[in-house]
Order: sequence, then C-alpha cells, then structure tokens
Amino acid sequence: MRVRSLQSILLFLIAQRLVFAVPYYHQRSRFTMPAFLRYVRDDEDISSIRDEVSKSPISLVVAVASFVPRSKSLLAGIQKLENEYDSGTCCGPSDASNKPTVIVIKTDESDELEELAIELGLNDVPSYQIYRNGVVMGASERAADVTVDKIRSQLKSAAAATTTAGACCPPSTSSTSC
Repeated sequence: MRVRSLQSILLFLIAQRLVFAVPYYHQRSRFTMPAFLRYVRDDEDISSIRDEVSKSPISLVVAVASFVPRSKSLLAGIQKLENEYDSGTCCGPSDASNKPTVIVIKTDESDELEELAIELGLNDVPSYQIYRNGVVMGASERAADVTVDKIRSQLKSAAAATTTAGACCPPSTSSTSC
C-alpha cells in the first residue's frame, strides 16, 4: 500500500513539473521555430510532404543547410514574408488563406533529410519549389539565384493563378504593382 502511494506522489510531482514546463517551452519555441516555418523531421517521408503540399492552396518548400551562410539570411527573409502577409503590405487585405504553407528541409541535419530534398528535386542548397495545390509552379534553377524577392514574386504569381478574386496579389488591371 505504501509503495502505491509513493508511486502516486511521484507521478503527481512529475505531472506538476511538466505542467509548469510546458508553457515555458511553448513560449520559447515561439522564437526558435516560428509557426510560419515548419521544419521537416528526419522520420518524415516524401509522401507526407507531397500530401501536405497537395492540401494547401500555395506551398513553399525550401532546402537549406547551416554550412551555407545564405541559408540563414534566406530563412530570416522568408520569415519576414509572414509579417507582410499578416499586415497586407505584400498582398492586399490580410487573409490567413492567402498565406502559403512553408516547409523547410535542413539537409545537413541527417542523411534522410538530404535524400528527401533530392527526391523532391531540391538538389542545391539553398533551393526552393513553390506548389499550387500539389503541382510545382516555380522552382529555383541555381542556388546562386535564390533570393527572397524571387520567392515573393513566384508566390504572388502562383497565388494569382489560383484565383482572380481575393487571392494574394491577383492580376492587376492597373499599372501599379502589389
């Protein structure tokens, strides 16, 4: 009987510690892994990535590596795109459905992630592909040409092709750009 009560007390204490640790973890994770960017785990396979991009109207898949200096600045620039989508400065009125799904593959974290990127056709670092409903609409040709401005432009084109009313930067009839 005494052993059972000690186990209960121990479990209670462990549970209490976890309850207090969870908000701190989520608070910190907000800064280390923003919601806009989803990092691929090494136990994911190509079918899960394809399934995710097929369910999203617009998706961006990016391959990066920590040993490539441009990768960090590219991710920072992509993260800034979230602010543009939220504020409407990029694409008109703020609408959560306009925001693309952004999937990041860190190829230097494991052989599986590197192989996954290659299977998707992301052979350089950094490189990217933009999907509309699961179909590739744009991709980087060379790692040297990958910029946030090119990604932004291709995201706008892909979104404009999705719909002409209420989408991110629909085709404009005026001479002003969005």
